[in-house]
Amino acid sequence: MPKLKAHLLPQIWEIHLGKENEYGLELDGPPSITQVLFKVNRIYRHNLLRINYTTYDVRCETDMINPRTEHRDIMLLA
Repeated sequence: MPKLKAHLLPQIWEIHLGKENEYGLELDGPPSITQVLFKVNRIYRHNLLRINYTTYDVRCETDMINPRTEHRDIMLLA
């Protein structure tokens, strides 16, 4: 559990830094691992992933990835 929290903490912090700029929030500084809490110590697996992105012609699009379909492969920029 500590390794998982240490992995998630920087990602959560980046999300909150974006909200600080967007909404004018003031954050006191980076949180500690003890501030990352899991409700009832559970992580849920979801069968559908929605990805929002901007296309080349500046349009907002959404892709969905479902591992139960034949088209479950994705390609990412390395």
